[in-house]
Formats: sequence, C-alpha cells, structure tokens
Amino acid sequence: MVPLMRYACVGAATNLIGYLAYLGLTHQGVDPKIAMSLLYGLVVCIGFLGNRFWSFRHEGNMARAGLRYIFTNALGYGLNLALLLFFVDFLKLNHAYVQFAAIFVVAGFQFVLLRVFVFSRPQGTDSRIHP
Repeated sequence: MVPLMRYACVGAATNLIGYLAYLGLTHQGVDPKIAMSLLYGLVVCIGFLGNRFWSFRHEGNMARAGLRYIFTNALGYGLNLALLLFFVDFLKLNHAYVQFAAIFVVAGFQFVLLRVFVFSRPQGTDSRIHP
C-alpha cells in the first residue's frame, strides 16, 4: 500500500473520531472554533504515531520529525481556523459542513508537508525499499 493510501487510512480513522467528538461538543453548546481547537491537539498526537510508523514508515530522528510535525500541524491548525472564521463567522455557513470540508482541505495540505518536510527520506534512499 502506498504512503498516500496509508495516510488516508490513518486520517480517516483519526478524523472520524475527531469529527464525531467535534459534533458532540458543539451540540453541547461549545463554540465551533473552541471545539476544533480542543480536539486538534489530540488528533495531532494520534496522527503523528500512525503517520510516522505506518503511513510513511519513517526511521529517521523521532524528535526532529516530531518538531517538524508540530510545526506543520500548527500551519494546518491556522488553515482550519481561517476556514472556520471565513466561512462560518463571515459567510454564515453551517459550521458542521465547513468543518467537514476543512478536514479534506487540511489533510491535502498536510500530506504534502509530511511527505516532503517531516518524513522525507535522505537523498539517494530508494523508496522501493520501504513501500
């Protein structure tokens, strides 16, 4: 299975749990941006482990990859927050639909950064060794 497919599996599992928790929190009256913020860190931690060990099968320095993962997820968080602010607060669209769409937008953005920046392989490494 290629990294994109493994990444999609990890993302589907973590985001399904995160989205259901998001809906539960917002249903209880928690502001959508606060609910997303509270859950983002949890999903990031679970996602790091799944993506490092399974999606990208990264064998490099875990601390370095972890710091880069946090950085790229901070960018992803900013993108997610901006989407909520614009589409929910400014355009007045339903937050549940906006957050659902944001999952896919942020996931695509994240995959590129994870592949080339966080879990990249050293130059000259044959990617066929680690499918």
